[in-house]
Amino acid sequence: MFWLLTLLLPLASLWGQKILDPQILAQQEEAQKKAEATGYGDIELDVLHREITEQLKKLATYPEKGEVFKKGAGDEANLVLPIAFGESIKSISERYRYNGTCHIWFDGEKINKIMLRFTRNNLLGIQFIEEQRDIINPTPFFKAETATTKEIPELDRNDDMLIVYWERRDQKKPFEKITEFTLPQIRYFEKRMNLIETYKKYLRRTRKYLDRKIYDLDLSQRVQVQYLLEMK
Repeated sequence: MFWLLTLLLPLASLWGQKILDPQILAQQEEAQKKAEATGYGDIELDVLHREITEQLKKLATYPEKGEVFKKGAGDEANLVLPIAFGESIKSISERYRYNGTCHIWFDGEKINKIMLRFTRNNLLGIQFIEEQRDIINPTPFFKAETATTKEIPELDRNDDMLIVYWERRDQKKPFEKITEFTLPQIRYFEKRMNLIETYKKYLRRTRKYLDRKIYDLDLSQRVQVQYLLEMK
């Protein structure tokens, strides 16, 4: 046992020095200040918002656009795209089925709102519970490409993003809102940045899904044109 302690004590000392290194702490503090000053602006998010907007504009030109675009009633999105599904297993007694969708409010020219919705319900046990988590960006805009004359481009602020948690224990009843908070209200800076990374991850999936949809529609249109031109 003594030899193990002898081995671990120097490692623990080095780990403590790394965590408490003033230079590292200063860098972390500077990164946090910059993120807060820009409203957690992120160049990749701006690019993703722009690319998805252009994809939706292109999709709107196809005759089959009705397969993708829906007429949202009231506050409903007019696009709902699949981004995740499967099973989540925490332990033998904790097993969940989950589903993720990207909800987009698109007016033909710009995206007015994006919501990532993740639902999961338990597959084991005798008590039903269904959870729903929403990540909402009420202003998914992009500004970086318009600031070509500036040394540092202007980024869209993301500190108005909302996280909402819902729950229900009866399938016949609607979801009940449990909690709601904005990005800056998350206590730890690392958790805020994790949320930004999660949002980016599923926007990339949304972009990939739309790329595939455009490819399929374009291929279908070419086949139809070729069939009409063969004159057989």
